[in-house]
Amino acid sequence: MIKSFFLLLAILLSFSCGNKEKQNIAVDLSSINLVEGIKNPVESLLLSDLATDIEIIPLETSDNSLFNYEDIANIISTEHGLLISTGKRILHFDRKGKYIGDVGKFGEGPHDYYYTRGLGYNEATKEVHVPYNFSTTNEIKIYKLEDGQFLRKIKIADHGVTLIANKNGGEAKEYCFIDGKHIIRRKLPLPNPKEEPWQIMVKDAENNVVSYVYDPIT
Repeated sequence: MIKSFFLLLAILLSFSCGNKEKQNIAVDLSSINLVEGIKNPVESLLLSDLATDIEIIPLETSDNSLFNYEDIANIISTEHGLLISTGKRILHFDRKGKYIGDVGKFGEGPHDYYYTRGLGYNEATKEVHVPYNFSTTNEIKIYKLEDGQFLRKIKIADHGVTLIANKNGGEAKEYCFIDGKHIIRRKLPLPNPKEEPWQIMVKDAENNVVSYVYDPIT
């Protein structure tokens, strides 16, 4: 369902002048029962079946806020705006589409990120989580939403543990932050057969392991 919204959002963006136009995702998302859906197929699925409200947000197209919509890796709707990751940038816009600024910056400095592998937002603390160096140092760098400044970093897995996952339609799928928990996903089979073959790891906000999910095929 979320992917469908993102697809519509990307289409709207592509029609905007100089950059793009944006559809926002309702915060209170409904759920779809896939089992019942398979048992009772329908000929068509309307957007109105998934959402009660759609908001179109034309994004500011200043020199600082321009980006290529084809580079979009992740989009997060916050209570006050949008976070858009292009892999090398994380742009922050308010609900009216005004560009507020970048969260962190691309680089190799101790407070920078070289390339993001997903994106997370902790609404309770107003912090943005940026995965960094997955499969090497396996860190998440944490930034303040208000001004994009670096706060701290946490190690999400041991050094060298394989965390790379496949991309799906350009969306970075290795990491997200949902309901106060870090969700880390990786593809199987693993290049290192000595690693524990979990596919999804769940950690709480304090970085404690909550559970592992294993691929039943492996």
